[in-house]
Amino acid sequence: MIVHLNYVFIKKLIFFQLCFFFFLLTSPLHSELLKNDKFSFSNKLLNVNVGLSTVSAPKYEGSSKSVSRIMPFFNLKYKNITFNPVMGLNINFLDNEDWLVGYGLGFNFGKDPESDVNLKGLKKVNSTFEPKLKAKYKNKYYSITSEISYDLLKRGHKGAYLKTSFNTGFPLIKLKTFIIPSFSFTYADKTYLNNFFGVDVGENLSSGYSKYNLKSGIKNISASLMVIYNLNDRISINSNLIYKKLVGQVANSPLVSKSDSLSTIFSIVYKY
Repeated sequence: MIVHLNYVFIKKLIFFQLCFFFFLLTSPLHSELLKNDKFSFSNKLLNVNVGLSTVSAPKYEGSSKSVSRIMPFFNLKYKNITFNPVMGLNINFLDNEDWLVGYGLGFNFGKDPESDVNLKGLKKVNSTFEPKLKAKYKNKYYSITSEISYDLLKRGHKGAYLKTSFNTGFPLIKLKTFIIPSFSFTYADKTYLNNFFGVDVGENLSSGYSKYNLKSGIKNISASLMVIYNLNDRISINSNLIYKKLVGQVANSPLVSKSDSLSTIFSIVYKY
């Protein structure tokens, strides 16, 4: 599949990528990442993790209301293929000591005006499948991942976006606890942004919101802290705290009630 991005969008993607990589590669990184079998991926051909998670997150991006859910957790890894309900299906074509390159298929739930009174009168954004092309550079101190996603069916948001993240990690407390902080930003084209945060002439009349048009640009920045505590070789307790900040023109959208949000995920996982 070919991603149809305009020339200006591609130039901006490259510019932000170069700036971000330059910042990371010239910054002092002092984390002491220790190599230990407890935190390395299993060499088994088939790995299956199951568990239960509680999730608290905003009803939609920009909402001032949060919802909490309890849901099962499932992750399957066979050779270079990984699947779970959140990340979707991923296939790694290259995975060595320094680089990982993969292709995946995820799902975007779109925007439903019936889900919240603040979205009443706006057009529905249908759910759609999202192919994802991922490249990851990694060493023993940190990793940098870039992932571009787009609307496969052109029946949902019809756009594309790029997420770039920086991750590091280190063990604590007799190597039973693992701390993984990360930072990321998401850059989206104008089609994606206008479908989720824009207001056209028709929506202006039906919703009462002022007309609002967006250009391609950074949608949000986020920081997260994941903590993994291994009770034993099979069972672990995981927690993830995620702070997200909508920025610039996105934060100024009339559809955004709150530009920053805090999401939490707590899970208990069993490794087969």
